Amino acid sequence: LGGRLVLLYRAAAYGTAVGPVRTTTTDDDGEFDFLDVDAPDNYILEVRSAAGGTILGASSPFTLDASEDAEITIEIEAMT
Repeated sequence: LGGRLVLLYRAAAYGTAVGPVRTTTTDDDGEFDFLDVDAPDNYILEVRSAAGGTILGASSPFTLDASEDAEITIEIEAMT
């Protein structure tokens, strides 16, 4: 799952013309970090095959509190 694009959206802006607040790419193990994210706020994570590529999965909305480390699991569709 390495090399997948991960986009972090404010939940209220997801699905609108407003872009993500952060983007990153997964490492070889499919893991990633977003550091120093505005909190508290509500977010949605989206995973794509590449920039402008197919959406492979998205999280449910979640709240991130100040100084919180969160682990979010996203079920990814298998690519054929």
